[in-house]
Amino acid sequence: MQIKSMDIEEIINGLIWAQYDFLLKVKSVGVLPEYKGSLIRGAFGSELKKMSCVMPKNKSCLNCAVNDSCIYAKTFESVNEPPKTDKFLSNTNHIPHPFIIRDNTNMRQSYVHDDDFKFQFVLISKNYIDKLPYYIFAFKNAFENGVGMGRKIKMTLHSVDVNNKDEICKVYDGEKEKIDKTYKEKYYKSDDIINKSKLIHSNRLTIEFISPTRLNSEKKEQNINFKTFITSILRRLSGIASNYFNKDVKIDAKEFLKEAEEVKTEAEALTWYDWERKSARQGKIIKMGGLKGQIKFTGSAIAKYLPLIKLGEHFHIGKWTAFGMGQYVVRDY
Repeated sequence: MQIKSMDIEEIINGLIWAQYDFLLKVKSVGVLPEYKGSLIRGAFGSELKKMSCVMPKNKSCLNCAVNDSCIYAKTFESVNEPPKTDKFLSNTNHIPHPFIIRDNTNMRQSYVHDDDFKFQFVLISKNYIDKLPYYIFAFKNAFENGVGMGRKIKMTLHSVDVNNKDEICKVYDGEKEKIDKTYKEKYYKSDDIINKSKLIHSNRLTIEFISPTRLNSEKKEQNINFKTFITSILRRLSGIASNYFNKDVKIDAKEFLKEAEEVKTEAEALTWYDWERKSARQGKIIKMGGLKGQIKFTGSAIAKYLPLIKLGEHFHIGKWTAFGMGQYVVRDY
């Protein structure tokens, strides 16, 4: 059965997310890695588990009697099997995380007293936006305890701002340790972005991958063609819609992606960026490199896929998005 693009729009309509800017003040001297997605995520996860876990002797959240109501398990662990609603998602073994961490430190490594340390935190769906206070205090406690080698670098949480469309509002004041309760109503809606993108008519597109982007976990990619790019966005948004917005995802992906094959790569300047993290769970070093740089596409079918592309800017694509990987922006039309 042929699936029209309107059916795709039904899947991506109604998505909700919020974006928060965290500002911390460094209180000691030290060195941190260039890419800090793993460091921030690890500190956050450890503290959230410490705050919420009532059965710490359990080796796995999957077997825990209270995992369905535990904020740590629901945020970090795939305690439920993802619904196999469509063959397009049949190779998805884990529920996508409901958050994204973006390192905004510009790869800075050396820090001294009173330096700024910034990152962004994205929450997906109203259910997780409502849990923001727990996440704020998990970050606060984690950085006060110290991060980096030997937890030598300690920081205090100065403020948390929420990006509410074109308005920036303070959600958390570090001096008063007070949270503005109106945060629950400050979020983005996919419908707004979809409608704006329909007004853009262009046969050229420049994409910049600003964090390492890896669409295939098995090998180092040398390039990304347009069809692969769109397929990755579609899979990412479909997984989010299915798991966090109760969408019955059924896609004729082959038909929808047919025109994507006609879009050509005009120019590219992509380089592989290698980084690694130590997995406490697996007890080993994991290579997590990805492509960074720009790529230019040309083709009359670009306009058809712009709603997906513009929405994908907010949700990232590919592997390890919770660490901030797979972030891209549209630089030019």
